[in-house]
Amino acid sequence: MSSEAASNTNRSADILPAWMSVLAVVAHPDDESFGLGAILDAFTRTGARVEVLCLTHGEASTLHGVPGDLASMRAAELAAAADALGVSHTTLHHHSDGALSELSRTRLATDVVAAAESSRADGLLVFDTAGVSGHADHVAATSAGLLAAERLNLPVLGWTLPETVAAQLNQEFGASFTGHREEDIGLRVTVDRAEGRLLRVEHRGGDRFDIDVRGHVIGVDQPVEDGGDDTAPTPTELFIASLASCVAFYARRYLARHDLPTEGLVVEATFDMGTRPARVSGIDVRLILPAGVPAERRDALLAVAAHCTVHNTLTTTPKVAITLADVAADG
Repeated sequence: MSSEAASNTNRSADILPAWMSVLAVVAHPDDESFGLGAILDAFTRTGARVEVLCLTHGEASTLHGVPGDLASMRAAELAAAADALGVSHTTLHHHSDGALSELSRTRLATDVVAAAESSRADGLLVFDTAGVSGHADHVAATSAGLLAAERLNLPVLGWTLPETVAAQLNQEFGASFTGHREEDIGLRVTVDRAEGRLLRVEHRGGDRFDIDVRGHVIGVDQPVEDGGDDTAPTPTELFIASLASCVAFYARRYLARHDLPTEGLVVEATFDMGTRPARVSGIDVRLILPAGVPAERRDALLAVAAHCTVHNTLTTTPKVAITLADVAADG
C-alpha cells in the first residue's frame, strides 16, 4: 500500500486497519481481482464486510475471451469474483469504459459517497494515485475515491506495487506498471501463491492411491472390470466431480448472497470419453434449483455458476508441467 493514500490510517506494516466495513472503488470488472483480490480476501478473513463499487462495465476491454455481450459477461464475471472473494455486495455503474477521465471528479465522487454511506464504510480501498498501470480510468476512480473520503473524513488504503515487482512484471508481460519505493509503502500484504496448494498422491496397492489435500485424504481406484478393486472413484470421476461441486459452490454463494433459498440445491453431471488421446470429450452439467428462486434471478445465477474457478480453468487452458523429482543421492 502506498503511503500517499494510506497515511491517514497510521498503521504498522503488515497490520490491516480494524475496519468492520470496507468499500473498494474500482474502474472495471477484474480490477477487484487482479489488483485488490488478496487485500479483499485479507479483510474478509478478519470478519470485515466488504463491498465493491465498480464505475464501468468494462465493455471496452480487448480481452474478449468468448463471444457475446461483453458488458453482460463482465458483469457476470464481477459477480462470480465477488462470490469467490467473499464480497458482500457489488454496485456496478454505467459510466463509459475508457472515458472516466472525461467525467468531472465531483460527479464520480458523488457516486462513491453514496456507496460509502450506504455500506457504512469505515475506510476506502483504491488503486494508488498513478492507477498502478497508468490507465486513465484507474487514475480517475482513485481520484474520485480520495475526494469522497475527504468529504466523509474516511481513511483510504491505496494499492501499489514495489518498484522491483513492477519492473519484473513489465519485463515479463510488456506491461506499464508503475511502482513505489519500499520506504514509501506503509503496509504490505504478502501473497504466497504456493501456500496450501501442494497435493501429494501416494500408492496404496493395486490401482489404489491416496490424495492428501491439506490433511484431507481422498482415495482413487479403478472399476473391477478395468483391473481395480472399485474402492473409490476414478481420477476422471473426481475431475468431473470437481467441476460439478465448484458450480454448486458458486451457485449456493449466489443464492445466499441474495437471500434466496439454498436447501435442495443439486448439481448433476454426465460426461463422455474420447480416444486418441484418452480424454473427457464432453461434459454436461445441470443445476436443479431450490423452490422459491424467482425466474428473473436464474440467468444471473447461471452466469455466476458458469464462471466458477474450475470451469474458468477448463476454458482458459492452464500451463501444466509434469516432471521427474530429483533422485536423492545415496548417503
